[in-house]
Amino acid sequence: LGDVYKRQYQRRVRAEKKEKKLSLPDSNKAEKKKRNEERLLEVKKKREHKEERAKAAEAELEATRQKRADEVRRRREEAAKKEEERFKQEQEEALRVEAEKKKRNEERLLEVKKKREHKEERAKAA
Repeated sequence: LGDVYKRQYQRRVRAEKKEKKLSLPDSNKAEKKKRNEERLLEVKKKREHKEERAKAAEAELEATRQKRADEVRRRREEAAKKEEERFKQEQEEALRVEAEKKKRNEERLLEVKKKREHKEERAKAA
């Protein structure tokens, strides 16, 4: 709706300019030159405004790209940390399991040794 009002306003401004131009005497060259300079200045201002908007949009786009890149980098770093932590936990678990196996083996060997000693004592006693 704002665009509609804007277009209507621009049409009205153009029509007023045209009427003003038609009402002025054409023989006045200095007046024509002045109007032409004013029009060129307007065009220049519009172009500059358009360029500024384009630069602002480009800066905003670049900021968005940078933000996305930072987010991707942060996620990758988090994933790497999680993977490293998981690997450490797996290593610790493997070491713990290995220690338990070693302890059980030692206990079994001790049991076997006690049984053998017990057998030998019974054989000596008999």
